Amino acid sequence: MAEALNNSGLGCWHLGRYHDAVEYYEQSMRILEETGGKTISPSMLNNIGAACWNLGEYNRAMDYFKRSLEITERIGDIKTNAACLNNCGLIYWEFCEYRKALEYFMRSLEITERIGSRNSVAANLNNIGKVHEFFSEYYKSLDYFNRSLVIARDIGDRRTESSILANMGDINRILGKYEASLESISNSLIIRKNTGDRRGVMECLMSEGDTLAMMNNLESARECFMQSREIAVEIDAVSHMKGIDISILSLDFEENRHEGLEDGITDILLSPKESVGRNLKAAAHRLSGRLYARRHEWSRSAESFEKSAVIFKELDDNYNLAITLYYKGHMLEESGDKAGSKECYFSAKEIFSRIKANGWLKRLGS
Repeated sequence: MAEALNNSGLGCWHLGRYHDAVEYYEQSMRILEETGGKTISPSMLNNIGAACWNLGEYNRAMDYFKRSLEITERIGDIKTNAACLNNCGLIYWEFCEYRKALEYFMRSLEITERIGSRNSVAANLNNIGKVHEFFSEYYKSLDYFNRSLVIARDIGDRRTESSILANMGDINRILGKYEASLESISNSLIIRKNTGDRRGVMECLMSEGDTLAMMNNLESARECFMQSREIAVEIDAVSHMKGIDISILSLDFEENRHEGLEDGITDILLSPKESVGRNLKAAAHRLSGRLYARRHEWSRSAESFEKSAVIFKELDDNYNLAITLYYKGHMLEESGDKAGSKECYFSAKEIFSRIKANGWLKRLGS
């Protein structure tokens, strides 16, 4: 019975029915605990954690991953131990603890390379590349993505291949290569649709919307975000819903759709940290600063931009810090503070130049 429930959980996981997956897994685990028969395997704990991760229940997921990690270290199961380390890295990523995430991904990579687990090596390299992308080390990131892509294609790992392509699309957007970005995301989207990866489809649509927004194709961007949000609701991906909401609210601002805009921003700012990471709160503060600036509420605007900048500095998120400085400069220019505006624009340009964010450099007239 326990094995049948576990298999049902696995089937639900592949279909993106993560609530059902957790329910089946935990029923299976309770039976094993009550009967005192087979011990609970670290793989089962890992699977439950992965389902919780997909639901955005990151603290709960981390509890399962840590339990699994402890068992694998005790019994010497190095293959599952490597998977646990990687999964803990994913949770630290969601907690915005990026250096901690990198540490766990690197520890996992050391093991997977040693035991020759090529599919896990590809996943590790992809995750490491994602961290370097966050630190604005884009060409270093692309190096990891390319190494991962070679392995994924060689072994036919379509899921990892699709993730890498989507990540490359994100980097090409930052580098101002919009057509290349859309091509990579489109190729990823095709794979994810064919493999039934609903979470992956949701993430691709988010990325496509971001690129289209940078190209000022706001109508198409909105369509992508709305489709992405529909999937997020279907699979109950709460943290992703909030990220998509920020993107939609930003479009509302650009198109002067002010009804409900302030309430939407406030909802994100007041959301518990379990469902909204600090990076999203910083983005909400930035959008709030822009809204106050439009109303000529200069002091409240400056306060919001400062809150956004402080968080992005603490996260070492130079790309988003520069965006905040750009919009703060625009606000100061409108308020008549030419010197303050010039300083913000200069700081933003220096960061964008250093990380080669060419799309934003064009906005600054470079």
